[in-house]
Amino acid sequence: MKLERTLYFIIASLILISIVFDFIGFKWGFVISKPLTTIAIIGIPLLLIRNKKNAYQRLTIVALIWCCIGDVLLLDRAYFLFGLIAFLIGHLLLIWSFIQKNGFLAYKVPALILLIYGASMYGFLMPYLVEMRIPVLVYILVILAMAWQGISAYLHASTKEHKWILIGVMLFMLSDSILAIDLFYKSFYTSGIWVLASYWTALFFIAKASTSDLACELSEQS
Repeated sequence: MKLERTLYFIIASLILISIVFDFIGFKWGFVISKPLTTIAIIGIPLLLIRNKKNAYQRLTIVALIWCCIGDVLLLDRAYFLFGLIAFLIGHLLLIWSFIQKNGFLAYKVPALILLIYGASMYGFLMPYLVEMRIPVLVYILVILAMAWQGISAYLHASTKEHKWILIGVMLFMLSDSILAIDLFYKSFYTSGIWVLASYWTALFFIAKASTSDLACELSEQS
């Protein structure tokens, strides 16, 4: 418990520091603190899962690593497309991890709601995307699929672990939606605060879900 509390304190401190650095424009401070924050979150499943990790847990860790790679690439706008690809891989791995954990879940109502949301967001942004129309479309479809499996997991079994996954995927969608509006439509002053806070909270809950008692029991059985 002491390790867990210490790790959570470090993560919360790094999130706050990174958001402040970004807000005040301290570039090099942010360049260092941004990937460190995600690395600290990766430490949740790496350090807190003491037994042999199962496929779901391993995939979660690798997905978080790809998100960290995306963080680094997005520090330079010139590498935006490569950052997008890194996050795309991270989302695909999270989809795979959810399927490894629960099987493929095909709940129709959340799928319909997500498709309506995704189509509305893409239709709104499309005039501003120019050469990024296809990459953004692919990215939207993948993150919608990730959110679908995360939401479906909670509908399938409303455990504490699935609730954390639900919160994680919804916050991930929120973060990416705010970022897309800020990048392609109209930038606003506090966008960085909302994007980073929702993004790292999303990663935190996704990482935390993999360390729950149920996940650890599954780990022992694998």
